[in-house]
Amino acid sequence: MKSLCFSCILFLLACSLTMQAQQINDTLQKDQKKEKVKPLYLEPYHRNIIKFNPTPMLVLDLRNVTFAYERLLKHNQSIAVQAGYLVFNTAEDTIAGLINITDKTRNGINLAMDYRYYPFQRSKRPAPDGIYVGGYFQYYGFWAENKFDILGVDVDKDGKMTTSANFENLGIEIGYQFVFWKRLTIDFIL
Repeated sequence: MKSLCFSCILFLLACSLTMQAQQINDTLQKDQKKEKVKPLYLEPYHRNIIKFNPTPMLVLDLRNVTFAYERLLKHNQSIAVQAGYLVFNTAEDTIAGLINITDKTRNGINLAMDYRYYPFQRSKRPAPDGIYVGGYFQYYGFWAENKFDILGVDVDKDGKMTTSANFENLGIEIGYQFVFWKRLTIDFIL
């Protein structure tokens, strides 16, 4: 009887050791699989984004149109280009009762290119959503033509003045971009 009890105890001990060895083996295999798994990055809704900037339209004139295109290069990097047509309000004016400006034409363009790096994900949303840092290059070109009449003079009193100004900007930017409903973006740039 002692030998039967001893045999049963040995059998139970062997079964428990086998089960523990199997559990240890499973745990090691899971740990090895975890090491090989790359971090999960959410796929963006769209890799190509076309944007419309209404700010010049609201601030300057309703005829101003500015569009931008942003392309994701990696899960957290993108490049963007922007182009726009600018029109400035015109009005007739008289300077000190001596010169009457009769026709004003003021317009311009803006071009920009920037690189953006998104270091964080906001609420598990992929880039281009969230905070970004990067560098940019901007060009503004303005052209104006004014026709005027000199008041109170009998000689040739008509004239025309043409001016132009070109500005190039190179800098670093930080901003935050919200993406709503997969299509609408609001971009705050400092």
